[in-house]
Amino acid sequence: TGFKLNGKLKEGTTATDLVLTVTQMLRNKGVVGKFVEFYGPGLADLSLTDRATIANMAPEY
Repeated sequence: TGFKLNGKLKEGTTATDLVLTVTQMLRNKGVVGKFVEFYGPGLADLSLTDRATIANMAPEY
């Protein structure tokens, strides 16, 4: 399963906000207990800290 990221986070939006939204979206689609790959041009705009936040919260899926 993959999740395409486009664009940049709006000012004041954190990687935690992003991953919680992604979790909600995936659960609504029935994606639970799965590996999820993040891809797309939006990854380039995420800092290493933001990427680590997403990776650390990935077990929530």
